[in-house]
Amino acid sequence: MAGPPSRRRATAAPVALLIGWIALLLAGWVLGELCVSAARGADVDAVKDVGADRTGVLTAAAHVLSFIGSGYVIVPLAVVITLALYTRANKPDAYAIALSVAGAMALSSLVKVIVDRARPTVHHLEAASSASFPSGHATQSTAFFLALLLAYLARRPPRARATATMAVTATVLLIVAIALSRVYLGVHYPTDVAAGILLGGAWTLVTRRLVCGSIAPAGRWLSLRRDRSA
Repeated sequence: MAGPPSRRRATAAPVALLIGWIALLLAGWVLGELCVSAARGADVDAVKDVGADRTGVLTAAAHVLSFIGSGYVIVPLAVVITLALYTRANKPDAYAIALSVAGAMALSSLVKVIVDRARPTVHHLEAASSASFPSGHATQSTAFFLALLLAYLARRPPRARATATMAVTATVLLIVAIALSRVYLGVHYPTDVAAGILLGGAWTLVTRRLVCGSIAPAGRWLSLRRDRSA
């Protein structure tokens, strides 16, 4: 005899999460092989061009952005926010944020091992010991900040459209800035950070959909934007 619907859903969600994670792992592997073979020349040229235009101010800003996107910042923040949401009986958002960050970090780490792409052959302004593809900073920062954004959009006040717009804009700018900082510092190719954003974002959307039941808040925000521009 089949169990109650709630129990079946509770069993199905972890299985679906695992399947989604494995699918993204395979996608990351394929994407990595394509980037290594097809985009190598353009990647190398882009890194060299960026390295030729470094300045003291930009270098300092890149170090700050890189630190913000590192595990030293992302992990403690994720733990604190997850615990705060959990203790306030907001368990779905807590689970979604925790799984987004943990899954994204595991995803980028394993794809790095599989693809095993060497770091750019330019002067590195930060230490980097693991493989280059994908960018762990881009993957985990995208997962974390996107998960926070979706949690906020799901519970924002109905009239807070301007605040929601600012939150979306700030999130996108921060993710892109962190990704670009890694290229500027010479430790990643552009395709490394682009793939990190794709993988981290996709995993967060999958997690949000399966844990919270919907990613509709982002859709509602987009529909509001279209209504206002019409």
